[in-house]
Formats: sequence, C-alpha cells, structure tokens
Amino acid sequence: MRILCITAIMMMICSLSFAQTVLEDWEDWATWEKPGGVFQDPNYSGSTSGLDLASAWASEETIIAPGGSTMSGRLDLTWTAVSNGFVRATCYPTRPVFDGSTTGYLTCWIYAGANTGQLTYSWVPRDGQYEQSEIRSVNWSGWAHKGIDLNTETFTGWVNGDGTLVLSATNDYEAFFVYQNEQGAVTSTLYFDDFVADTSLPVELSVFASE
Repeated sequence: MRILCITAIMMMICSLSFAQTVLEDWEDWATWEKPGGVFQDPNYSGSTSGLDLASAWASEETIIAPGGSTMSGRLDLTWTAVSNGFVRATCYPTRPVFDGSTTGYLTCWIYAGANTGQLTYSWVPRDGQYEQSEIRSVNWSGWAHKGIDLNTETFTGWVNGDGTLVLSATNDYEAFFVYQNEQGAVTSTLYFDDFVADTSLPVELSVFASE
C-alpha cells in the first residue's frame, strides 16, 4: 500500500511538472471570436496596415491540426497591395495569462495555406511590456508545429518594451505579427491550432509538408 501511495504521488508530481497552459485551442468559435474571446478581428488594431476590411478570422473544421483537434482558426488576409502589409493579430484586451517561469516555451500548430510563401511572422508575449520575438519566414506548406524558447529567444521591444522578457507567473500574450513582403500575393491564408505555453519545444515536424 505504501509503495502504491508513493507511486501515485510521484505520478501526480510528474503530471504537474509537465503541465501545459492552453492559451487558445480554437475548439469553440464562441469562446475565441471577439467580443469576449481571445483574438480580435485582424483590422481591429490601428497598427495593422495594408489590409482590406474583408480580412477576418473564421472557424475551420476541415483543416485541423493532428492529435484530436476538431476545429482550427483560419486567418484570411486580403491585402490592398502586393507588399508591405502588416497585421497585428492581437488578443487585446483579453490577453491569455501564463506562468513563463514554469513553462518557458510557446508552441502552436500553424498551417501555411494559400499564398503564404511571401509572409513572415513573429510572437509577441508580454511582461507588462511588449516584447517581440525574432521574425521568422513562413517557409513551409501544410501543418508545422512551431515554437519559441522564452529563455533564449532574442526579443525586440515594441511600443514600451525593452528587449528583455521577464518570466513570471503573470506573463500574458499580446499578438501574432504577420508581415507581407515584396512581391507577395493579394490574398493569403494561415491556420492556427493548439496554442499553448509549454514545458518544451516541439520537434519542428511538418505534417503533409516539407520545409
């Protein structure tokens, strides 16, 4: 009996040690579509530029991440020109909170859909200030499990940020930034699924795709 109790306690400790915090899973449209949800319309922010009002988030039930997901978030972007567009896909004011001191990583499944080869993107967590990650290319097709290490990532201050992310129990998430680069297409589509604060980085494995 004592051995069984010790085993049970150890299993509980292990499960707590490897806990994830789900920031958004896009499973229930009513819980993440603004108002009252996590992500705002892509045109909501005054920082967004070069984007047509037709751009919007939508629920997606066909193109979903591996692992049991039933719905993803589709970000349809219609640009007003072929370059220099910018989207601040913000969570303001309902930013999801996570404990960066115990998780230390942000991970998300991202599907590169139509006309995304000209796009770059970055992650923007906060410690009360806005800290933008390095800008990365959308250089894959299909699903890929992406992530950043909050302990080693090189951040650049945005608005009031100073380029240093202080990890604590009160970190929150501000936005995904998406950039339209030179010679881009007029429309682009990205899909997002299972966005979590995690205890490790994913193996960057593209599913039905190659990088």
